[in-house]
Amino acid sequence: MPPSARGVTLARVARSLHVVPLVLVTATLAAQTPDRTRTEALSRRVNDRIAALQREAQSLAAESRTLVGALRAFEVERDIQVERLTTCLLYT
Repeated sequence: MPPSARGVTLARVARSLHVVPLVLVTATLAAQTPDRTRTEALSRRVNDRIAALQREAQSLAAESRTLVGALRAFEVERDIQVERLTTCLLYT
Protein backbone atom coordinates (compact mmCIF):
# COMPACT_ATOMS: atom_id res chain seq x y z
CA MET A 1 0.00 0.00 0.00
CA PRO A 2 1.47 3.34 -0.97
CA PRO A 3 2.08 5.91 1.81
CA SER A 4 -0.59 8.28 0.48
CA ALA A 5 -3.24 5.51 0.56
CA ARG A 6 -2.23 4.62 4.10
CA GLY A 7 -2.73 8.28 5.12
CA VAL A 8 -6.23 8.27 3.65
CA THR A 9 -7.08 5.05 5.51
CA LEU A 10 -5.73 6.46 8.79
CA ALA A 11 -7.79 9.62 8.25
CA ARG A 12 -10.92 7.51 7.74
CA VAL A 13 -10.21 5.52 10.88
CA ALA A 14 -9.65 8.72 12.86
CA ARG A 15 -12.97 10.14 11.61
CA SER A 16 -14.71 6.88 12.43
CA LEU A 17 -13.37 7.02 15.97
CA HIS A 18 -15.02 10.41 16.41
CA VAL A 19 -18.33 9.12 15.09
CA VAL A 20 -18.47 6.03 17.35
CA PRO A 21 -18.98 7.95 20.63
CA LEU A 22 -21.60 10.13 18.94
CA VAL A 23 -23.48 7.05 17.75
CA LEU A 24 -23.25 5.46 21.21
CA VAL A 25 -24.54 8.60 22.94
CA THR A 26 -27.39 8.92 20.44
CA ALA A 27 -28.33 5.26 20.84
CA THR A 28 -28.24 5.58 24.63
CA LEU A 29 -30.46 8.67 24.62
CA ALA A 30 -32.87 7.06 22.19
CA ALA A 31 -33.11 3.99 24.40
CA GLN A 32 -33.73 6.08 27.52
CA THR A 33 -36.44 8.29 26.02
CA PRO A 34 -39.18 5.62 25.80
CA ASP A 35 -38.29 4.31 29.27
CA ARG A 36 -38.39 7.79 30.73
CA THR A 37 -41.65 8.61 28.95
CA ARG A 38 -43.17 5.36 30.20
CA THR A 39 -41.92 5.99 33.73
CA GLU A 40 -43.33 9.53 33.73
CA ALA A 41 -46.67 8.26 32.41
CA LEU A 42 -46.83 5.61 35.13
CA SER A 43 -45.90 8.20 37.73
CA ARG A 44 -48.72 10.49 36.56
CA ARG A 45 -51.18 7.57 36.71
CA VAL A 46 -50.10 6.70 40.24
CA ASN A 47 -50.36 10.33 41.39
CA ASP A 48 -53.79 10.70 39.77
CA ARG A 49 -54.98 7.49 41.43
CA ILE A 50 -53.70 8.61 44.84
CA ALA A 51 -55.45 11.98 44.44
CA ALA A 52 -58.70 10.22 43.48
CA LEU A 53 -58.45 7.91 46.48
CA GLN A 54 -57.79 10.86 48.80
CA ARG A 55 -60.87 12.67 47.45
CA GLU A 56 -62.94 9.53 47.94
CA ALA A 57 -61.61 9.12 51.50
CA GLN A 58 -62.56 12.72 52.33
CA SER A 59 -66.01 12.21 50.84
CA LEU A 60 -66.53 8.99 52.79
CA ALA A 61 -65.37 10.66 56.00
CA ALA A 62 -67.88 13.49 55.50
CA GLU A 63 -70.61 10.98 54.69
CA SER A 64 -69.67 8.96 57.75
CA ARG A 65 -70.01 12.01 59.98
CA THR A 66 -73.44 12.66 58.47
CA LEU A 67 -74.55 9.06 58.95
CA VAL A 68 -73.23 8.94 62.51
CA GLY A 69 -75.07 12.17 63.28
CA ALA A 70 -78.28 10.82 61.79
CA LEU A 71 -77.91 7.55 63.68
CA ARG A 72 -77.38 9.43 66.94
CA ALA A 73 -80.49 11.55 66.25
CA PHE A 74 -82.51 8.35 65.72
CA GLU A 75 -81.12 6.88 68.95
CA VAL A 76 -82.09 10.01 70.89
CA GLU A 77 -85.56 9.98 69.33
CA ARG A 78 -85.92 6.30 70.24
CA ASP A 79 -84.84 6.99 73.82
CA ILE A 80 -87.41 9.80 74.05
CA GLN A 81 -90.15 7.49 72.77
CA VAL A 82 -89.09 4.76 75.23
CA GLU A 83 -89.25 7.25 78.12
CA ARG A 84 -92.70 8.46 77.00
CA LEU A 85 -93.95 4.90 76.74
CA THR A 86 -92.50 4.04 80.14
CA THR A 87 -94.14 7.13 81.65
CA CYS A 88 -97.49 6.25 80.08
CA LEU A 89 -97.31 2.67 81.35
CA LEU A 90 -96.39 3.77 84.84
CA TYR A 91 -99.29 6.22 85.16
CA THR A 92 -101.99 4.17 83.54
